[in-house]
Amino acid sequence: MTEAIQQFLTHLARERLFSPRTVEAYRADLLQFCDHLRGQMGRPPSPSEVDRAAVRGFLGHLVRTGFKKRSIARKLTAVRSLFGYLTREKTVPNDPTAGIRSPRPER
Repeated sequence: MTEAIQQFLTHLARERLFSPRTVEAYRADLLQFCDHLRGQMGRPPSPSEVDRAAVRGFLGHLVRTGFKKRSIARKLTAVRSLFGYLTREKTVPNDPTAGIRSPRPER
């Protein structure tokens, strides 16, 4: 999973020309996601092992630990972007984030 994340971050920096700060924010969010999955599975996951339940479990974990809805939405955007990239690159057969809605930010 960490190799896939690194390839995605390189893609963002070199091909999509994201700013270094944006790439670093994506890195932090995706590594948090990966660490959560590692804690659940007891080992580093591969991208193809991530399913919809794993993504929803991560979001639930963020809610339980007190993250604001806006932060959760940003982290979900990073995970969605990663799996969109991995789907386009045919690294994973389908996108586990498809159909998962972002929390509505507080007003």
